[in-house]
Amino acid sequence: MPVGSAVCPQGGVRIDTGTDSNRNNNLDPSEITQSSDVCSTDDQKNFVRLATFPVCRQYEEDCDTNTETAAEIVTASEDGRTLIYTDSPAKQIGFVDIIDPTNPQALGTLVTNGEPTSVAVAGRYALAAVDTSPDFLNPSGELLVIDIPTGAVIRTIDLGGQPDAVAVSPDRRFAAIAIENQRNESAGDGAPPQLPAGYLVVLPLTGAPATWTRADVELELPGMTYPNDPEPEYVDINSRNEAVVTLQENNHIAIVDLASAQVVSDFSAGAVDLDGIDTLDERPNRVLQENTLTAVLREPDGVTWINDELLATANEGDLDGGSR
Repeated sequence: MPVGSAVCPQGGVRIDTGTDSNRNNNLDPSEITQSSDVCSTDDQKNFVRLATFPVCRQYEEDCDTNTETAAEIVTASEDGRTLIYTDSPAKQIGFVDIIDPTNPQALGTLVTNGEPTSVAVAGRYALAAVDTSPDFLNPSGELLVIDIPTGAVIRTIDLGGQPDAVAVSPDRRFAAIAIENQRNESAGDGAPPQLPAGYLVVLPLTGAPATWTRADVELELPGMTYPNDPEPEYVDINSRNEAVVTLQENNHIAIVDLASAQVVSDFSAGAVDLDGIDTLDERPNRVLQENTLTAVLREPDGVTWINDELLATANEGDLDGGSR
């Protein structure tokens, strides 16, 4: 749509969906079942990409390498000069200099003893969770305390299980690590319970890292799906030092007071009816948003506090559900 359109004053794009019944590779007006408008806005209201950093540049400036790499979770140092990311395929933590954000530079990598799953920053330290599990029945993991200016590991903390997400409180008093102890999807029907159970690690960050001592919070909560096998997925912390924890396969959410390391509230993520969705896999390019699903479990993955009272979840689904 051109600039000046009544629907989109700044211009935009109209997206039509439907079925190409006559197979002429176009949607004729009679074949369109749904239309939506995506309006443009001025540059001041959009994210503007300044640069891209291919992580293979950690090995070769021109990326002439066969080494498999993948940047998954990324965070920034508190001074905004360094990015720290997890690279699970290469089993390493990567560092990128963004003093000039239009020209990011490789700062090297740190090899880990397993697959890094998450990283967060507390002051001058990066806290990286690493899955060191030899198999599903014997989950293990560790938290690396990394000095960002030097890139050196100054302490390794045993987590007792397979970690997923890491979060640091806004006041830097606590870290929380979701210990998922994930299920083996190839075992039996792939469903829980598959012990050992997951839990939440609370790590007070007062004093020097050498003095930090973890506390484990059990999440075997009555009323949730598979109550004997909690699988915490993601964690976020508000300004009251309350952690919200998603238990995806359990379709449940827990609130943990970090100061006392106690669950103070928990509730089901519930179910929802979905209309106007595509439920059939008709690859490569047929999308038909005309179907309905009922009583779909939300099964949340990501979660974030909006403020100290409200939170938002990304309802990915992993076992039986997934919704908007």
